[in-house]
Amino acid sequence: MSRLHIQHRTTYSYSGAVKFGMHRMVLRPREGHNIPRSFTT
Repeated sequence: MSRLHIQHRTTYSYSGAVKFGMHRMVLRPREGHNIPRSFTT
């Protein structure tokens, strides 16, 4: 099984100063009964 490399960049412009905080990304497997169960960590 191959590894994935996910890179994402979003750019916003604001009129004032912005503070950075913690973010959370949640990944879920596809739903359905025919999903392969051979995941490794």
